[in-house]
Parts: sequence; structure tokens; C-alpha cells
Amino acid sequence: KLVVDEAGAATVRRVFEGFGDSHRARLEARIRKYLKVNAAPIMTFSDLRQRLGGKYSSEEVLRAIRSMCEAGEVTTGASARGMTVALVERLNRS
Repeated sequence: KLVVDEAGAATVRRVFEGFGDSHRARLEARIRKYLKVNAAPIMTFSDLRQRLGGKYSSEEVLRAIRSMCEAGEVTTGASARGMTVALVERLNRS
């Protein structure tokens, strides 16, 4: 039997966080992260794509956003600069 103290358990959780997550789950987690740390509660799709880098196609990002919309996590809209995306929880706090 292996005994690990709380600090060791925290390290293991941090190291293995996201292990086994699907490509889509990792993308959704990154989208959430960028929408949370963005200064404004609303972000344009193009700014989000730029933050995500070239690892994900526009179609993958759109599918992830659509899925997150259906789950009630994000909402989309339009601005003069194109499609916008926002975390519902941040909009409710504003």
C-alpha cells in the first residue's frame, strides 16, 4: 500500500489533470480558460482563434462552441468585428 501526504496528492492531481481527456474536451477547457481570463466578458471568435493558435481548425472550434452553447456554458452573438463568444457565468456577474 502506498501512502501519500496531501502535498504529494496535490502534485499527482496537477500532473495527471486532463490525462485521458479527449481532443474536444481539451479544446473546450482551453476555450473556458481564455474566456475567463479575457479582460472583457465578451471575446470575438477571431480573437479566441488567435489565442488558441493553429492546433485547432475553425470548424473544430465552432463545433466546440456549439456544444458549449447547447450545454448552457457560453452564448454567442454578433458585433461589427464578427461572431462573439462569452461565458454565461461572466455575463451573469456583469
